[in-house]
Amino acid sequence: METKPCSRCLRPASLSFYLLLSTVGVRPRVQQSSKSVLFCHRCLESLIDSLADAQPEIHSQLAGSFSRMRGCSEPHGCEGDK
Repeated sequence: METKPCSRCLRPASLSFYLLLSTVGVRPRVQQSSKSVLFCHRCLESLIDSLADAQPEIHSQLAGSFSRMRGCSEPHGCEGDK
């Protein structure tokens, strides 16, 4: 299987990242998602870390998700989590 490159450093990508925006308090709910952006672990971690001071709530949520995803991009990496 061909590995796609990280969008920042061109190393092999291991995760894809996309945004989902949803309206709050509006019926029916409207949602819009972005196209995915590919990252290696190192570059995604660096991006998340850069949000720590400027956007602490976003940083916290992304860091938690990233932590839970560690190892999942490797074969059989998440089987213990099922």
